[in-house]
Amino acid sequence: MSIHILTQNPEVKTRLGAFLEEMGKEYVFHETLLTLEKKLSRLKKTDAVFYDLQLEEHIWAFEPIYLGSRKTHMVVFEPSDTGAVSYSPMGNEHFLILSKDDARAKTRLVALFHELTKLSAPRKAAKKKVKKKAVAKKKASAQKTDTTASATSKKVTQAGGEASAVTQNTRYLQSQSEAMHAFVGELQAAAGKHKFIMLQGEDGSEFELAARELNFQANRDVSPLIVLDPMNLSSKELELIEVEARHSKIDQYCYLGLTLELNSQSVSEIAAFLGHLKMQLKEQNTYLHLIIGHEMGSESCFPDNIRPTLDAVRGTSHLLQIPDMADRADDISAITHSIFSMLRMAHPFLQARSIDSSAIKHLEAECADLDYSRITRVLRNAMALGRSPILTKDELLSFRDNSPTTQHLMESLADEKFFPSTQ
Repeated sequence: MSIHILTQNPEVKTRLGAFLEEMGKEYVFHETLLTLEKKLSRLKKTDAVFYDLQLEEHIWAFEPIYLGSRKTHMVVFEPSDTGAVSYSPMGNEHFLILSKDDARAKTRLVALFHELTKLSAPRKAAKKKVKKKAVAKKKASAQKTDTTASATSKKVTQAGGEASAVTQNTRYLQSQSEAMHAFVGELQAAAGKHKFIMLQGEDGSEFELAARELNFQANRDVSPLIVLDPMNLSSKELELIEVEARHSKIDQYCYLGLTLELNSQSVSEIAAFLGHLKMQLKEQNTYLHLIIGHEMGSESCFPDNIRPTLDAVRGTSHLLQIPDMADRADDISAITHSIFSMLRMAHPFLQARSIDSSAIKHLEAECADLDYSRITRVLRNAMALGRSPILTKDELLSFRDNSPTTQHLMESLADEKFFPSTQ
């Protein structure tokens, strides 16, 4: 990916350049529209053009850049210290507020590049996979319809017993579906046995909830899951946690975040600690376990300078595959009600007090296009913007704008207003 940035702000150049170098991205700064226009026709689908919205008042460059970058991605950005966004040019698909806080700015850039990479990737395989799942689900539904009443009753009784058993033994995951039931079984079998586990799943999967469930299965949450910052990992900090866990003789899990959030320093620190852990195992037992999440298809987001080390680190892990939401229609109801209750507790002033069955059925029917994060955003939007005491299918459809751009804009403005930078 080659990134071309039009800006005349020296501070933006310094900060954005440092972030992009840390992420291993190739970039070029342009101060005039003329120099950028010469490059536009030669850009590829995987490239990106960043335009500083501050310049629009002076050079009116948005339209020529937008029209000239149809083959690639255009990102409109604005530093947060310029105040509230007064407008957003028509047609721009990606908008970024460059936060004054470095950590928040880097997190949003990582998410943005991940989204751009997904949009550039071929979609044929994904569409075929969803279509195959839909056909399989339709056949399974037809088979269930043809089953006799007595056989169905017996099957429901057995399944009910199994679901009840799993529900009693899980704390963070919903596992009414067969796919999730099987995953929980694998997770329980792996608890306490592997020093490094990779949770792999689709974009938006409940990685952290699965990590918390793994910790619960290992130590019943006697020692809660430790969640670390993936951009600032330290092998020394991990060694201190390992010593404390060994002294207490309690299996301790640390969640390191997603692979796409790691930088070169973090990957090196993980590799260094795994080397230390391997030597430690020769002498005595260690009680520290590391968990990392990996979104399928995010490999193209890895910078070239960290890909070999990261691939080596991934090769030492025990893999657990979180099922796609397309295979988990039976989990939708429990997931939805759980999220709904948590949102109501956090925001008791919201008018929505219950969810209609039409909303649940709508989400179940759309499960192939959903993931855990997206369900959360859809519910949040409908609850925050709707005025009905009952959430129905109509509310979900009316407030379903859960695009990354919309969510980023909402969260960015809230961050800058309520969490001003301390720098």
